[in-house]
Amino acid sequence: MRLASLSLIALSLAATIGGCSTSSDQTGTGGTGVHPEPYYPKNSGLPMTEAEACKTLLDAITAQGVKLGCVLTMPTCPAYIQSSAPTQPHCLLWDKGTIDGCTSFYASYSSCDDFANRPCVIGYIPNSAPQGCPADAGTDAQAEASTDAKPQDDVVVPDDVVVPDDSTTPDDVVVPDDAPAEVSTPEDAAAD
Repeated sequence: MRLASLSLIALSLAATIGGCSTSSDQTGTGGTGVHPEPYYPKNSGLPMTEAEACKTLLDAITAQGVKLGCVLTMPTCPAYIQSSAPTQPHCLLWDKGTIDGCTSFYASYSSCDDFANRPCVIGYIPNSAPQGCPADAGTDAQAEASTDAKPQDDVVVPDDVVVPDDSTTPDDVVVPDDAPAEVSTPEDAAAD
């Protein structure tokens, strides 16, 4: 894989995560001033999945934010990394060298302002989607439905199933931020 074919995306972090732009393939640091040039870590050409790349970046940001005592509003994965390449398909493979380089760069931050003022550039591998996706996810899920389990016509569901309403949930249950919510009411159950 040629490094010249690697596309780069700038990431910066403010009190709320934001500020992304595309850029050309460079390495090193940029100038000074109110809007400093982004940092360009070296490419490795090694692929990293979208989920792994996003988790690696957010873990590094979180760790340095905690170390510096910063108050940051953290996005969820994969939305964070996908927002850095909004015109590209989801589930791209990302360049491990740029992800690791940004991780090290974030660890060098010495103030909370650095999250907003010192962007880092990550690179994705063009035309790599959907290799970075889980096997049964994404916008092509309907097309993949033929490979999924088929419904059974002869399944009988009893209509006298009783669900206890005195169930309890342990206090230490953790629900991921990006978990889908399913809400039903007793009226919904009666309608079924």
